Amino acid sequence: MASGLGSNKYGAVNYDELLSDVLEKKLAANGSLIHMQRLKHKNLQTKEVNTNRQHQLAWNKELLKLKDQRHSVETDLARLITENLQDSSPTQFVYKEIENIKSEYNKGMVTFKDQTVTPVWNLYEDLKVWLRENVTGPINKTKTRSVQKNAREIRDVISSVKEQQQAILYKLDMEQRSLEDEINDISNSDCIQKPVQGIPCEAINLECPDEDLKSRVLKEFLVIDEKYNDKFQSLKDSNKDILRHGEYGGWSEADHREFVSILDQYSSDNPQKSWLIFDRLMKQMPQISRKELVNIVTDLLLILLFLSYIHTYIHTYIRRIRSLVGLPDISEWLLVADATRGEQYYR
Repeated sequence: MASGLGSNKYGAVNYDELLSDVLEKKLAANGSLIHMQRLKHKNLQTKEVNTNRQHQLAWNKELLKLKDQRHSVETDLARLITENLQDSSPTQFVYKEIENIKSEYNKGMVTFKDQTVTPVWNLYEDLKVWLRENVTGPINKTKTRSVQKNAREIRDVISSVKEQQQAILYKLDMEQRSLEDEINDISNSDCIQKPVQGIPCEAINLECPDEDLKSRVLKEFLVIDEKYNDKFQSLKDSNKDILRHGEYGGWSEADHREFVSILDQYSSDNPQKSWLIFDRLMKQMPQISRKELVNIVTDLLLILLFLSYIHTYIHTYIRRIRSLVGLPDISEWLLVADATRGEQYYR
């Protein structure tokens, strides 16, 4: 018989068997999916462990560097004080005063420790003894009431100590900020070298038999100033978009310092430097969203690059001014001026 309703070409379908096969394959697929998810989770855990290990290596390296720097500074300071405490030193009185201040500081540290840190450790030891005596051993109704009463008193004492410690930490934080601001003011005003434009007094006071020659040389200072100002303004104009958020890229000064310190901890030859820095920032600054962090970090990196250019131009400017001022003879000034005339000072 031809193919049709009565044809024997198609057999009866066993839907129960098909359903069983489908369920079996579905279970197998779910098992494979679970296995893949486990592998993915394990891979993420391994990646996180490796990332944290690299963070730890960078931090240990930074810690070692800071310890070496501190040891070097303390050694130089101790040597300087020892040398100037001698009777023949003209600054003996000043360094004796420094030693007295240092002694008062050490006494204050001991007093502070006795009043704040030591009571906390004593309370900790007393709590361990109390727990050992009251929590372990046979329990009866009388002992239970006594323990509950003492526990309430202990909680009150702990709460009081916590409040005192928070007040102390707040006071220390304010003192730290005050000292940091004072140090920043000193560094910004005295320690950072800024270019002073115009003709230096040292150059004006030099004697030269030829006034026309001296005038030509002194004008070179003004030429250098003009080229410096033009280049500086050109650099600012070409980076207006970078500087639109200010020096710290929209962050606070504290966050900016934290970012710079993290940036310095990872060497430039590390192929994963960008990812490690970003991962570190996400962990240390969870209050900032990922998108915002990407935008701010990009701006900050451009700002740091801009500031490095500025510092380079300032140092070049100062070096050229010093090269003119440091010449022993006015005729040599003219040789330098003629040789550098028309040169692009700030490339």
